[in-house]
Amino acid sequence: MSLAITHKKPHAPHCVQAIVPRPRLRRALLDAPWPVRLLCAPAGSGKTFLLHECAQHCPVGTRLLWCDLKGQSFGADGFIEVLARQLGVSHDMASVQTCLEQQATPLWLMVDDYPRTTDNALDSVLNSFLLSTSHQVHWWIASRRRPNCQLMRLLLEGKLLELGIRELALTNSELEELLGRETLQLAPCAAQQMLDSTGGWYAGIRMQLLGQRRGVRPVSPHNGLLIERYLESEVLNGLPPQWREWLCTLACLPGFDAALCDYLIGTVGGGRLMRQLYETGLFVDSMYCGAARYRVQPAAAGLLSARLSLEQKKALFIRACHWCIAAKQEHQAIEYALLAGQEDVAVSVLQTFSHDRLLQGQELARVLHWCEQLSVPRLSDSLELVTLVAWAQLLGGRLAQAQRWTNRLQRFMPQPDANRQRAGLAQWQVLTATIACHRADTPSQELALEDAVDCLAEDAWVQRSLGQATLIELALSEGRLGLARQRIRSALAMARRHASLAIEGILLLQYVDFLEVRGELKRADMLLDRMYFELKTVSNTETDFLGARIRIRHAGVLVQLGRCSEATRFFQSGLEASLACQDPLAIRGYLGLADMAATKNELEQAFIHLGNASRLQQCQQVAQPLYECQLTLAYSRLWLCQGQHAKAERALAQCLALYQGRTVLGHPELLPRLALQLAQVQMAAGHNVIAGLEDMRLEAQAQGRWALVCKLWLCLAQAFDFNGQRSQAGHALMEGLRLSRRLGLSGIERSFKMQGHGLMVIDQASKISVSDVRLSRRELIVLEMIAQGLSNREIAEGLHLSLHTIKSHAQKINAKLGVSSRSQAIAQAKLLGMIA
Repeated sequence: MSLAITHKKPHAPHCVQAIVPRPRLRRALLDAPWPVRLLCAPAGSGKTFLLHECAQHCPVGTRLLWCDLKGQSFGADGFIEVLARQLGVSHDMASVQTCLEQQATPLWLMVDDYPRTTDNALDSVLNSFLLSTSHQVHWWIASRRRPNCQLMRLLLEGKLLELGIRELALTNSELEELLGRETLQLAPCAAQQMLDSTGGWYAGIRMQLLGQRRGVRPVSPHNGLLIERYLESEVLNGLPPQWREWLCTLACLPGFDAALCDYLIGTVGGGRLMRQLYETGLFVDSMYCGAARYRVQPAAAGLLSARLSLEQKKALFIRACHWCIAAKQEHQAIEYALLAGQEDVAVSVLQTFSHDRLLQGQELARVLHWCEQLSVPRLSDSLELVTLVAWAQLLGGRLAQAQRWTNRLQRFMPQPDANRQRAGLAQWQVLTATIACHRADTPSQELALEDAVDCLAEDAWVQRSLGQATLIELALSEGRLGLARQRIRSALAMARRHASLAIEGILLLQYVDFLEVRGELKRADMLLDRMYFELKTVSNTETDFLGARIRIRHAGVLVQLGRCSEATRFFQSGLEASLACQDPLAIRGYLGLADMAATKNELEQAFIHLGNASRLQQCQQVAQPLYECQLTLAYSRLWLCQGQHAKAERALAQCLALYQGRTVLGHPELLPRLALQLAQVQMAAGHNVIAGLEDMRLEAQAQGRWALVCKLWLCLAQAFDFNGQRSQAGHALMEGLRLSRRLGLSGIERSFKMQGHGLMVIDQASKISVSDVRLSRRELIVLEMIAQGLSNREIAEGLHLSLHTIKSHAQKINAKLGVSSRSQAIAQAKLLGMIA
């Protein structure tokens, strides 16, 4: 039953050659300083093989004892006897404990396949040993069942490293290595499908590869039969009948907790039984880290649930649905109603959803998914439900579908009384006008939207807020910043009256747009940081719609501030969360990653990101007007980098012509950025664009778009330089850099230098910054007087100082600014914003 190894160069039992090494986990276990290492996971997770691998790296001079308990239940006395035989002491607990307490040399005690059935006496003995052994003793325990020991105490004392099913799951790289060892080739999508279907479960992947070697598909009924036989022999055999039945029942449920289990089993013992299945390692795992909600692992759930008949499953789903309705767990209730085939119940629960829930968690993705599963007649039962579906389609970027659902509101007219008639008509008008604005049909719709928003009833405050958000976006895009700020304040006051964090967050993101247009990037950065922190203090563990938007918008601000590595990380995390929420803003995440790749001259990767953005727009049926201009802008930047000026110019000109005289939503400065990009492309092709750029600069300056003004100054400097107008180029460059540094827009500076626009003055100016120049108070006064055109003698007389002292100050000023003359000192000081 056991094998003891006491030589200086220990040898673990023979390890199967086909097993892939797990350096990721091996390093974590070997490098851990903690005396107790616990591998606790279901059958087939690779625990024994990982112990074998670590045993091969046992240090010289360390005694290694291997105890293979084979999962058998032989009680506390049997366990003491095994340890005593290995340690060479009397077969009683006192002798074993004394030996472990007095161990003076390093000892690895590897216990494989700890007994699988609950045994409190055995666990108590193990607990006593773990708490009292010498620091020279290192325990390595592999078990399906989590021992009932004081593991939390060991964890808090820094003595325990525990790896569970999530940590032991195979990663993509480990699967690739396993495929290499098996000399098998799988397409990337097939490999990912294998990981998804098994949850990275080691045995499940091995059996699917066995089927692949026999010439069947990676996921096929034959492979399912292999896994089913494995589960039968290794897991289900030997379980009490009640446990088998309950495990198969739970496998039918997407998720469950103790209260639901108590209800389904009909007694208060359901939750306790579920907990026993979890602690015994029978493929029951928590859905979120540290959460009290559980699921049966995907690798086993499908096969176990197949043991129940369709009638049994339907009855189970109906009971689960009733419990979820009573517990006010609406989206779980809808899921169970759909599984039970009860559309009317699902629709009745969906009608209870408030519109602001569409902006919380993953509710938008859920509602869009339910809309695809439920029939149109069922969803058209009430005006409130049709309105909810229309707004969901609109928020998902599906303008055509949103319009169709909006048109269905006409079926509910006329209403029984005048008040309800006005309310229903206002709902229709707000949706129609909002959809038209997102299609860039704004000239005829803005006034209609304003009137409709004012006509909405007080209880329709969410729709009013969403309509106001569209009006704010229109004002920002048209440069009416004062009106935008006024609308933001009004809308925020209403959202706060109703204590809606979701609506308040959407409006604060529009305030971030306002700050970004004004060039107040540092304030925007701080606001976004605060928003994300506050959201995470109240949000649950699932991916959040608002949090994803904050991350993507924050990344855009960080790019302009020059913090590109941080921006890339935020673009990536925001993209992943947006995809999970089915938010079309995920397209903007791809565009941001493409921009980051382009800044590193990784054009091929940038084109891949843009391709993913285009595919996502088509797959999610996102309306073309929402992101067409942003995609055109992104592609034109890459074409400009490749020298394809004609292609970029043609695409930009067509896009600007298509939306001429219209307001495009999605970004407050989208059309001006397109015009600026077109000017840069034309300049690269040899055209004179100074007049057009100057007109754009004056308009942007009049509107207070200071970030855009900064870009236009720098582009004008380049245009003047290309035209041979050196003095005008220097003036434009100085204005642009001074504004850039006042606003902290180092990202804009860096972008121009990377595009090859770096006039000599940029390179010279970038070598020195305000933080590098530390002039004394007296030196600053002298510098200001020099800038006024006063001579050294006049300065000396004005300050009542000697001429020699003033000359000494002037020399120090030149040295600190890195210049050699008065005129250069004045120019550099203005460039750094030290003097006006």
